[in-house]
Amino acid sequence: LPASTVTTSGYFTAAPVSIAGTASDGGSGVNRVDITIRNGATGNYWNGSSFGSATPLWLLASGTTFWTYSLNPPVDNTFYVQSRATDNVSNVQTVFGTGSFTLDRVLPTVTSAAATDNTHVLVTFSEPVDNTAANTASYYTITGGAGLTVSAAARREAIDNATVLLTTSLQTAAQAY
Repeated sequence: LPASTVTTSGYFTAAPVSIAGTASDGGSGVNRVDITIRNGATGNYWNGSSFGSATPLWLLASGTTFWTYSLNPPVDNTFYVQSRATDNVSNVQTVFGTGSFTLDRVLPTVTSAAATDNTHVLVTFSEPVDNTAANTASYYTITGGAGLTVSAAARREAIDNATVLLTTSLQTAAQAY
């Protein structure tokens, strides 16, 4: 039987998203690859122009052994993809390839930042932030104070995933940053 995989994963901040994967067949060769795309929020499937179908719709991908499908959805969300390959004698893959990705075209903004002591600042964003990015100290800059640096960052998952505690160099009392 033919086989396919979905290789697209992760976070995207722009669309269209190129959904991609691979397919193979040891016999007659791959004839086509079809995919379904499900909106994680609504559970509905992409019909080629909207997430208007409650049931899976199989859409033809471009290519065979290396395939792609361009998606420019009207909403940001997490999307779940299934792929199925069909070979040249009409055998259809029965255990589908699977994958997922998140599209978020709206960048988070800082809604508040407050010192909790003289070496920590609690930053709250407008939306939950990715753990890897949130915990990367080099992504943060505090302006207004000469020489103030950020040495560590830790997302506060217990609070709301939108709050990050920064460890800073020693802050000066009554100095605005």
